Amino acid sequence: MRRQLDGPTRKSCFVLAVLAVLCVLSSSCSKDPKDDNDINDAGGSDTDTDSDSDSGADGGADGGSDTDTDGATRILFVGNSYTYVNDLPNRLLAIAESVGFEPPVEVAAIAVGGAWLQDHAENATTMADIEGGGWDFVVLQEQSYLPIVYPDTFFAAAETLAAAAFDGGAGPALFETWARDEGNELYSGDLAGYTPATMQAALRDAYSEASELTGAAYLPVGDTWEETLAAYPDMPLFGADGSHPSQHGTYLGACVIFAALTGASLDGAGGVPDSVPAEDAAILREMAASLL
Repeated sequence: MRRQLDGPTRKSCFVLAVLAVLCVLSSSCSKDPKDDNDINDAGGSDTDTDSDSDSGADGGADGGSDTDTDGATRILFVGNSYTYVNDLPNRLLAIAESVGFEPPVEVAAIAVGGAWLQDHAENATTMADIEGGGWDFVVLQEQSYLPIVYPDTFFAAAETLAAAAFDGGAGPALFETWARDEGNELYSGDLAGYTPATMQAALRDAYSEASELTGAAYLPVGDTWEETLAAYPDMPLFGADGSHPSQHGTYLGACVIFAALTGASLDGAGGVPDSVPAEDAAILREMAASLL
């Protein structure tokens, strides 16, 4: 039985959400940005498994080009609201298109508000999509602080999902998330006694260990987030809740993931959200490149 953390009993709606809601990422999907704040609550889903992909350029994560059927680089994201808020998959796609990356990138996501990787690993439809979808990369994003409080659950689910990706000819990759902002209520609740620095250190350790256990690539989004705030304290990476990303934060994450998976340069990259000034975007690309 799961220990209750910061809120009401976790709702058992994951399977229903995945089966009931089909949302193509390029369309408009309304999501509650608080979905990942409570480790117990699962929300709606963003599910799209109609995209295509081939392996990335030399120097990136090892992909599964043997599964490619149409000359595209197919990337599947599996996670929760940290993935679908601001539509990170399509932000990565915009970056790839801006640099003329070849083979062209196509993205899809299975993302459910508040979901754990365990929920995805226990869902037969999701597992079938991972194993049979013909992906080149499968990006795995855990609930934002579960790796700290339930590390064994995280490791077991990551192993299951990474193995499914390998079985399907894809390269699995772990999307390391970031610590909550200073003053976030989590530091007086489930992570009482933690600070942004110690939370990030714990996430880094957990994702690094999971990468070693599973053979999945490590995508240092959280590390880059921390380094960016250290160098540019006023960079607005967080949304209003001090947990989910702003458009700046999503652009930074997309830059890290795109460059890490493909080995492509971010020099001159575009795909910048309208609300992010060009000067800020250049800094975010520079920070992403510096940690890879």
